Amino acid sequence: MWLRLAVLCATLMAQGAQASTVEMTPDELRGIALQSLEQGRPDQAAVMAEALRARDGGDVDALLIGARAYRDLGQLENARRWARAAWRHSDTAQERHASALVMAQALASSDLRIPAQLWLRRAIEHAPDEASRARAARDFKYVRSRTPLSFQIIAGISPNSNVNNGSTTGESTFFDPFTRQFVEVELGGAALALSGVEQNIGFALRYRFGETPMRATDVTLAYDYRTYKLSDAAKALAPGVKGSDFRTSIISGGLTQRWRLPDRSGEVTLGAHLGTMDYGGQHYADFGSVKLGATRVMSPTLRLGGTLSSELTRGPRAPHADAGRLDLFLQQALAEGGVLTWRLELGDSRSDSSNADYSEIGMGVSFAPPNPFWGVDLDYGLSLRMRDYDTSPFSADGRQDQSAIAHVTATFREVDFYGFVPTVTLRAERNLSNIGLYESDRIATEFGVRSAF
Repeated sequence: MWLRLAVLCATLMAQGAQASTVEMTPDELRGIALQSLEQGRPDQAAVMAEALRARDGGDVDALLIGARAYRDLGQLENARRWARAAWRHSDTAQERHASALVMAQALASSDLRIPAQLWLRRAIEHAPDEASRARAARDFKYVRSRTPLSFQIIAGISPNSNVNNGSTTGESTFFDPFTRQFVEVELGGAALALSGVEQNIGFALRYRFGETPMRATDVTLAYDYRTYKLSDAAKALAPGVKGSDFRTSIISGGLTQRWRLPDRSGEVTLGAHLGTMDYGGQHYADFGSVKLGATRVMSPTLRLGGTLSSELTRGPRAPHADAGRLDLFLQQALAEGGVLTWRLELGDSRSDSSNADYSEIGMGVSFAPPNPFWGVDLDYGLSLRMRDYDTSPFSADGRQDQSAIAHVTATFREVDFYGFVPTVTLRAERNLSNIGLYESDRIATEFGVRSAF
C-alpha cells in the first residue's frame, strides 16, 4: 500500500525551496524518519511520525519515533504522550520493551526520575533477550544514582521457633541475695520460648541534596513494624499471652554527610540519628546515635571498612544506657571466585541496669559462591559473640553469654518480576548462658523480596 505524503525536506527548506510531494511506503518513511533522528533532525522525524500516525493511530514504530523526536525537541509532554500511546498499542514483548524505554527516557528528561525507574522496571520485565535486559538494568542503575529521592519498602514473613527470645530450659537457678543461696525456679509462660510466625513491614526513605562529585548529604527516615502470631503449641504453653504482646515499632530519622576520598578509592561518612521504639503497644524507649564510618578499596580484590558509633538509650521502660561500638570488616574477592567477608565487633554498654551493663566481642565470616546452584544465588554466614555482664540479680558471678548464629540465604534470580526477586533465609541461633533464664535457641525461615540490581 502506497502512502502519499507531503514531506518537508530540511535541505530544501534551508535553501528556501518549496515543499515537495513524494510517494513511498510506510516502511520507507519509517526508515527515513529513523535516519533523521540519527542525523540530529528530530523536527523532520516528528513531521514524518505525525503523517504515519494520521494513517494508522496504532502504528507502534511511528509512535516510538515521534516520542523520541519530541524528546529531542524538548517537547517533553508530547514525548510522554506519544510514548504512552506506544505502550497502549504494543502487542509483543519487543514493542512493550521499546515503549517502556522511550517513556523512561522522556520521564528522566523531565526530571521525573522515580516514575522513570518504574518504567525501566517494565522495560526489564518485557525485555526480549538478555542483552536488552542488561542494558535496561544498566539504565535503571544510572537513573537511580541520579535520583535524590530513594524509597524502599521492606516486608517479610518468618516462621520462628522463638518469637519472644524466651528461655529454652524449663528451669533456672537464681541467686537469692537475702539467703545468699541459689534457688531452683521452674520457668513458665512468656519466660519460655514461644513459637509462631513473625510478620514485618517497613520503609526506608532517603533524600540526597548538596551533591557534588566529592560529597553529598542524606536525610533519612525509616520505619519498621513487627508483629507475631503464636502457634497453637505456644498458646497452650502460655495461656493468655498473645503474639501482639511482643510487637515492636521503630521509627528513626537522621542526617548523614558523605565525603569521597581524594583518590576516589572510598568514602568517609558522619551521621546522627534519633528514634523511638514501642513494645507491646506501649512507648518503650528513645534513642540517639552518632556514627563515623569509612570504606576504602585497597585493590581490585580487597576492600576494608569500619564504623565507630555511640548511642544513648532513654525512655519510660527501657534501661538507660550509654553504648559504644567498633565494627570492622574486610571483604576479599577470591582468585577462584566468590566473595569472602570477615567481620570484627567490639562493644561496651554502661547502665545502672544490670541487663544493659556489659562488654562484648564478636566475629563473623560470610561467603558468597561465584556460581549459582541450580539457578539460585547462595550466601553463607556464621557469627560468634561473647558478652560479659558485670553483675546480675540471678548470679553472684555476674552473667556470661556466648552466642552463635548461622545462616544461608538463597536468592532466586530466575523468578524475576519487574526486577524484584524472592529470597529465603534459613537462620539458626544458639545462646548459652550461666543463667538458665537466658539460654535460648531459635530457628527461623525468613521469606522476603529484594531488588535484583
